[in-house]
Amino acid sequence: MASVLELLPATRIGVKYPGGASKSERRFLDFVIDGESLWEKVGKPIDTVSVICFDYSREETVQAVNRLLMTEKAVVPGDRRPLFICSECGDIECGTVTAFLVRKGESIVWKDFGF
Repeated sequence: MASVLELLPATRIGVKYPGGASKSERRFLDFVIDGESLWEKVGKPIDTVSVICFDYSREETVQAVNRLLMTEKAVVPGDRRPLFICSECGDIECGTVTAFLVRKGESIVWKDFGF
């Protein structure tokens, strides 16, 4: 049985700490699979947001979506595709959750998740 993927709005809450340090608020689309938030399980614990983040450049977000649709080449070695990226700057070098994607007919299967 195939899983159902939904894209639902989510927010990483911004915080201002004493002494001037802060965490930026980020608005993005969460990957919800069969009713379960992938961000809550995988991205939030390591302080990442999905690659579909409204606070990063539109061009990079469109490229990220195209990578997930497999219409654009992967940017991580081993043909892996980023799902969650650094919540502050969006750079995959800061830490990213990736998956290996395989096209099966009209479906795309996400497997072999890694950090």
